[in-house]
Amino acid sequence: MYQGQMRYHGHWKPGKHFLGPDRVPAFDGADDGEVFQGAQAVDSIQDVEYWLRNVARHPKSFWLPTATDKFYTDFVALLKDGRLLVVDKGAHIAEGSDTAEKRTIGALWERESDGKCLFLVAEREVDGLDMRGQLLGKIRLG
Repeated sequence: MYQGQMRYHGHWKPGKHFLGPDRVPAFDGADDGEVFQGAQAVDSIQDVEYWLRNVARHPKSFWLPTATDKFYTDFVALLKDGRLLVVDKGAHIAEGSDTAEKRTIGALWERESDGKCLFLVAEREVDGLDMRGQLLGKIRLG
């Protein structure tokens, strides 16, 4: 699917990545950055069947439309109950106008899915919850 893309070659080996632990597309930023931490959080959730590191601007990647462009989330996950969870990390952009538009579009996409899809902009910490806690809350509360 992402043939020719740079791959992640770190020590951590995800157990649930759709393409397998050795074919994960490279993460944006540092190995201890937010996208990497988000990947670890998604991979650790028992409710996740498998997930995919979504590559921005790749023709086979998942995207949602914005007013002027396309919005590529960081992760797409299939949950064991059949729902689709779409996650974007957002601590560095949490209050920007782009993020507000993404939150609005994601909420509309989720609402129109009849309970089949979940959307979350995960931040480093929100109301005392780390990314994993935010993911679990979204999955459990829908």
